[in-house]
Amino acid sequence: MNDMNGSSIHALVLAAGEGSRLRKYAGLKPLLQVARRVLHGLKEAGIKNVYIMIGYEGDVMREH
Repeated sequence: MNDMNGSSIHALVLAAGEGSRLRKYAGLKPLLQVARRVLHGLKEAGIKNVYIMIGYEGDVMREH
């Protein structure tokens, strides 16, 4: 998928929070489970360049 200028479209996924609102539904950082759906959807949309902004427990996110 390309924009009008012919360059590829990029996506930014924000994953810097603690995930406290979802903690009761998931053990480890809830985004680890949600990220699969988000990344799969971006791939299906033809987006090849994805940046993930990490913060809280960023080292755990990098491992996954």
